[in-house]
Amino acid sequence: QQQQQQQQQQQQQQKTQQQQQPYRSTAPPAQQRKPRPSSRPPAGSTDSSGAAGGHIAVQVEILRLGELVERQAAIRELATLAADSADQRRLVLQWNTPAYLTKMLEEDQMDFRELAAAGVSALALCGADVQAALAKAGAIPALVKLIQDDSASTARRASAAAIRNLADSHNRNQNIIAQAGALAPLVRLLKDSDAAVQAEASGALNNLAGEGTASFYEKQVRIARAGAIPALVKVLRSPEGEARHSAAVALSTLATDNVDNQVAIAQAGAIPVLVRLLSDERSLVREQAAAALGNLAFYQQETNRGNQVAIVEAGAAPILIALLSDKAERIAETAAGTLRNIMARNHENQLRVVQAQAIPALVRLLEIGRPTLQAEAAAALRNISPEDKMFKASLRSARAITTLRQLLDHTDERVRQEARDALFVLANDDPEVREALKG
Repeated sequence: QQQQQQQQQQQQQQKTQQQQQPYRSTAPPAQQRKPRPSSRPPAGSTDSSGAAGGHIAVQVEILRLGELVERQAAIRELATLAADSADQRRLVLQWNTPAYLTKMLEEDQMDFRELAAAGVSALALCGADVQAALAKAGAIPALVKLIQDDSASTARRASAAAIRNLADSHNRNQNIIAQAGALAPLVRLLKDSDAAVQAEASGALNNLAGEGTASFYEKQVRIARAGAIPALVKVLRSPEGEARHSAAVALSTLATDNVDNQVAIAQAGAIPVLVRLLSDERSLVREQAAAALGNLAFYQQETNRGNQVAIVEAGAAPILIALLSDKAERIAETAAGTLRNIMARNHENQLRVVQAQAIPALVRLLEIGRPTLQAEAAAALRNISPEDKMFKASLRSARAITTLRQLLDHTDERVRQEARDALFVLANDDPEVREALKG
């Protein structure tokens, strides 16, 4: 009986030892399957209920553990969900999506890094809170490293696009990106053999200038010091329209109210190229070329006389006047604004513009244009000197004064104000006009 008890004790000990052994798969490593995505939040995230939360949870798990194609589909879905509503965007952030994308940016396989950059680019378009979360997760240094990788142009393009979108209207990110050393690599990308990379780098530099922020001037200066201006002027000559467009936008931004940059852009040979682009086959290129020329001619309340003269000498006046009739109304509006700037306090330019038949074209905009077009046309007419007899005769024959008087009763406040200002300058010696202005 004692021997039987000992055998039972030994069997129990063997059973207990077997239960304490860790589980190990018997399959070869190549056959072991990755865990299936679950609907349980990763550690450190906030649990969220509801169908949307569960669906987002699954997509994030695929992002963490899926194969390349699966992750690609998950990124598209997460970006779509984040763009759809603020609640879904909050859930996407709660599930640590920025952190997982940042981790992907640091993976060994280039395909995964490129995909992560595309994911950051797509999510960054969903709002300032997502832009901030991506920066906080450490995406920016990883992207700056990726734009310097010479092995794949598609990865450079994706990472430049991500930087572009992270910087868009986000002052803090603009400074973080610059401090991470992105400017010099982005300027190098302007010389890339791939025009699509050049376009994204131009767009990134434009957004990093931070127009509208308190430190706009300082940002313009540091981009110029990084060597961006001559490189952007070269991109203006690209055979690809998207690259030409992005470079023109960036130069327009860098020229805005910055006389040093205006001089540097002119010295880099931009003005004749921009004048040629006024006739570009792409409407967006025409519009941005006109905008850049307008910004090169004027800063704050002063004129850049040297650039005004250079723009007219390059043959811009008749082309800008032709653009007043462009089918794309934004181009006509921009052309009117540029004519206004190149004529401001410059009698010689006014003469060239008037001789090119600007007055009848501007009056037509007063008669048939939308309010924004009418306002720009009135402002351009205001910059024509009333002391020149030929100008007065041209204004009279085109019925400019009569048409401006009719706009004093316009429903749009800006149109009324621009018409009043133009009449005050052009016809204040006319008793009837003076009486109309009193009203």
